Amino acid sequence: MGKKALSLYQEPRLVIYDSGIGGESIFKKSKNFFKNTVFFQDQGNFPYGNKDFESLSKIFLSNLKKLSLKENDILVLACNTISCVYLDLLDQLNANYKVLYILEHVIQSVFEDRVVLCTSYTSNFLNKLNIKNLAIDNLACLIEKKDVANILKHLLNIVIHEKNVIYGCTHYPIIENILKKKYLNKNFINPEEKLILDIKKNIGLIKC
Repeated sequence: MGKKALSLYQEPRLVIYDSGIGGESIFKKSKNFFKNTVFFQDQGNFPYGNKDFESLSKIFLSNLKKLSLKENDILVLACNTISCVYLDLLDQLNANYKVLYILEHVIQSVFEDRVVLCTSYTSNFLNKLNIKNLAIDNLACLIEKKDVANILKHLLNIVIHEKNVIYGCTHYPIIENILKKKYLNKNFINPEEKLILDIKKNIGLIKC
């Protein structure tokens, strides 16, 4: 590679995108094996889960402009709500960079006797796919505030019948200890690990 080519070359960025603290775990794990990892945390527009498509699409498209993603960058949507928006906008985007999204691994985790715990927006999207889900409004906001007392109150009347529960919001694993105490004998499934494997494959750390 000549000097000119070297000067034009830009190291790929791994951009972890979320509206709040839910994506921090994915960011920290990714940073451990890929140093040029950045966390785009759109807290100014948090929460996403109770907004409509028009609002979220404007926010998402505006943020993509700010990020100025290059061809060799990888965008990781660590938010299920914005993953839904991305899929609905797919035909309009014409992105020349890779996009990985947590929702793919949520959907792949769905089998019999499993329910997806999610926000209202994600719930509406999953309903179109006939995927069993349970929306818990405002839970992500309480997790963001670390408001344990009100988290417990919020969950008081929420009943989960299924044995296996898939996290459909990256905020929810943050309160896994609370959830396991509240819902005994439930198996909580976190799609985050599958997303991390997907990231490693796409940056060449794992051969497909």
